[in-house]
Amino acid sequence: MKARITIWLAVLLLCGCAGGSRYTEEMNALIGNADKKTFVDKYGPPDKQAVVDGATEAWEYHLNEQRYTSPTGYRFSTYDRLRLMFKDGKLQSWSRESVTD
Repeated sequence: MKARITIWLAVLLLCGCAGGSRYTEEMNALIGNADKKTFVDKYGPPDKQAVVDGATEAWEYHLNEQRYTSPTGYRFSTYDRLRLMFKDGKLQSWSRESVTD
């Protein structure tokens, strides 16, 4: 049964990576150009945010969340974690990773 879950998670991860290069290009083009309002308009308010210092702020979004239950009752969810760093209100850097809880 664990092998099935492992295979299923691998398939989900591979599906989540499809089209990633276009997303990377789009996000990289926003560095230094996009402000916080750009992301609030697109994704809504962040799920988490923290002030790093007076000029730097970190935001985190959970995107594409899906919940699953295996035939044995094991429950888990997957989502993409998008982390954004802003300096003086402009996007400075970003990262995206697939997460399974």
